[in-house]
Amino acid sequence: MIKLKELLTVKSADGRDWQILVLDTFKVYDYPEKEYVAYTFGEEAGPDTMKSYISVLNETPEYFSLDAMTDSEENMIVKEAYLNMLLESGDLQ
Repeated sequence: MIKLKELLTVKSADGRDWQILVLDTFKVYDYPEKEYVAYTFGEEAGPDTMKSYISVLNETPEYFSLDAMTDSEENMIVKEAYLNMLLESGDLQ
């Protein structure tokens, strides 16, 4: 199981290795069969903020993959749900 704040090495489709920092894993009511992961590559987005990304997390005992959300409606709903989670937790003000 992936842990919060865990630093992972992931391999892209073109074979390159990338370091990511896991910010959160979560589920969304509208898509109960899926789990999502919020992560960052450590890129700055502005003063005191980092760019972050959300992907579909597919985990098996042997490996995990981060898959893009191809449906624009799913993308919007998931990002909104994550933003609401951050606001409710006080992590985003």
